[in-house]
Amino acid sequence: MNPVPSSLRSVGTAAPVLLALMFACWAFALRGISLWIALQPAPGRETDRMMLQAWSGGWTLLVWILLGGLLLVANAKGALPSSVGLAAWLIHPLSTVAALIAIGVAYDARWRWCLALPIAAPLLIAAYIAWAFLSPPPAKVALAMWAAVLALSLSILPPALQFKSDHLDSGAIDATPGPKLDRWMADQRAKRRADELDELSKIDDETTLSELEHLVRKDSPVLQETLAAMRRLPQRQAEAVLRFQADFTFILRLLPDIDLQPTPELCGAIRGHLQRYLRQERANRHEPMGFVGAQMEESVPSLGWISQHCDCEAELDDVERFARAQLDTPEVRQFLASLADARKKR
Repeated sequence: MNPVPSSLRSVGTAAPVLLALMFACWAFALRGISLWIALQPAPGRETDRMMLQAWSGGWTLLVWILLGGLLLVANAKGALPSSVGLAAWLIHPLSTVAALIAIGVAYDARWRWCLALPIAAPLLIAAYIAWAFLSPPPAKVALAMWAAVLALSLSILPPALQFKSDHLDSGAIDATPGPKLDRWMADQRAKRRADELDELSKIDDETTLSELEHLVRKDSPVLQETLAAMRRLPQRQAEAVLRFQADFTFILRLLPDIDLQPTPELCGAIRGHLQRYLRQERANRHEPMGFVGAQMEESVPSLGWISQHCDCEAELDDVERFARAQLDTPEVRQFLASLADARKKR
């Protein structure tokens, strides 16, 4: 099909609108990528990063849908030679799949270069289509552009296969309880422990308590090592005060374990945190519940530390009143008994 110059003089509004929308979606996709590209997948919080990647993937899919719309308009206007149109409709869907795969495999830092496809390919395709509307370029130029997009798309294949081998195939295990499942779970825990010990080996004096928060959860295989590392952080005292003032809840359960000094500043920050926590919990509960709350239930040893070192008896009494106002369940009774025992040791 030869280009039809007269049709190029009457492109209409469809192509400019699609082009503007494509660039807007492309910008949103890049914004999404910038939010997660430097994040390390944190054990127990993998879904946080995966959700950001899915968000980027959604915008990327919209980019390719809009590029498809532009190709349709260009084809209808006669701006695509038949040879170029054939290449476009073969490579466009392939590059769509490859771009989404590229965003997925970039979860692994080794394959971040794969993001060149969703970043660069839309610019190449959009630039060619805009050029075709204004003054159709030689077919050789168009075919070279689509060859570049094809090369980028095919380059994703080796990383995708390696990613599948590293992250997906290793998870294919029969969930039936037994020795095989036990070995698999032990291997996974050993791998996680090795990875987290490697992470701990890289901390320095600038590392914060918040950066290590994912390593002190109940299921952490390096819990004791992380607490020991926290005790060596020179800024832990000042950061603890700031975290309580900002109501970062994880810091409460660490009090007995990270060698903090019960200074007036720290105790005052703890007092304010407890007051705000109870006020918010009472506002959120319209009727008694069968539990006190994960933050308080996991922090009984810390409440004992507070009772021993800080003048927060009024706040601790209020914690007890709040617990007694809940339903009379084994969980609530256990909390009250543990709290009473912790305060007795004062």
